[in-house]
Amino acid sequence: MMADNEIDEALASLDMLMSEFFAPATSNFRKREIENMLENFSNRNDSWKHCLLFLQKSQNQYVLMFSLTTLENIINRQWISLSDNEKTEVRLTLWNELLAKHEVMVYFIRNKVAALMVSIARYDWPHLYDDFFSNIVELIRSDGSRCLLGLVLAQAASEELGAARDTGVLLPSTRRSQLERLMLKGMPQLLSALSDILEKNAQKEGQSNPPPSPTHGVPQTSALPDLLANAHDVTAAEKALNMEIVVKCLTTLQHLFSWLPLSSHVPPSLVTTVFYWGSIATQSQSMEAALCGLGGVCELLYRRYAPPSSAATALRLQHCALRLLRHLTHAPHAVAHAHH
Repeated sequence: MMADNEIDEALASLDMLMSEFFAPATSNFRKREIENMLENFSNRNDSWKHCLLFLQKSQNQYVLMFSLTTLENIINRQWISLSDNEKTEVRLTLWNELLAKHEVMVYFIRNKVAALMVSIARYDWPHLYDDFFSNIVELIRSDGSRCLLGLVLAQAASEELGAARDTGVLLPSTRRSQLERLMLKGMPQLLSALSDILEKNAQKEGQSNPPPSPTHGVPQTSALPDLLANAHDVTAAEKALNMEIVVKCLTTLQHLFSWLPLSSHVPPSLVTTVFYWGSIATQSQSMEAALCGLGGVCELLYRRYAPPSSAATALRLQHCALRLLRHLTHAPHAVAHAHH
C-alpha cells in the first residue's frame, strides 16, 4: 500500500501531466510523450489500485476520466486475472464513491462510474455481485438524486445486459443468455418502480388525464386516476428534478421496450402510463417528457405481437394509439406551437 505522501505525489504528477496534455500550447510531440507515459502506467499490474485512490482524492476531471478509462480496460480485458478479493475491492470502492458523490459529480463522470458497475455485473452477477439488481431497484424507489442515479444504472443495465446481442464485449453465448434471464427475473420489480414514478409525477404536475376515448362504447378501464386530485405546489428546483427523473424514466422504458417480451413483461397499465406522457405533447413545459413518451410509444409500435398471450397488451396499445391520435388532431394549434 502506498503511503499518503506517495499517493499525493503520484496524484500531483498525474494532475500536471493531464493538464499539460490538454493545454492548447502543448505540441503534438509532447502529447505523444505524455501518451506513452500514461500507457505505461495503465499497463502496470497494480494500476487499478492507484486509480481507485485517485478517484477518491482527485477533483480534476481529466484525472478522473483517465482513472475510469484505465479501470474500464482492466474490467473488460484483465478481470479474470484479479482475485475475488481484488474484484470486490474495485466494486465496493466504485459503488461507495458513486453513492457518496453522485450529486456533485459532473454527469459524464457519474454515468461512467455507473457504466463500470454494469460492466462488473456482466462478469460477476450473481455469484460475486448478488445485490446488483436489487440495489438498482432500491435506488429507483428512493427520492431525488438517488432515484435519478438508479435510473442511470437501470438504463445502462438494459443496454449492456438486457438482450443477448453483441455489445462489443466478448462473452460466451451461455453467459449472455444467463444475463438476459437474470434481467427478466427482476423486471416485475423494476417496471413497477418505473410505473410508480411516472404516475406519481403526473400527479405532481397536476395535469389532466389523457383525452377521452374516440369510441364511446369502450369503457375507460385504461384511464389513469384523477391526476388533479393530489396536485400540489412544488419549488422550481424540485419540479426540474422531478421532470429530469420522468425523462430518464421514459428513456429507460424506451430501451426496455426494444427487447422485453411484451406479452409477459409489459402490462397494459404500463402502456397506458407511457401513452399519457406522450399525450402531453401540446404542453410546452413538458415537451422533453412528451417526446420521450412518444419515443416509448414508437418502440411499442415497432414490436410484433404474435403470441396470443400478447392480445391484451396489443389491444390496449391500439386503444391508446387511437386516443392519442384523436387528441393530437383535435389540438392542431397547440401541436404547431409545441413543434416550433
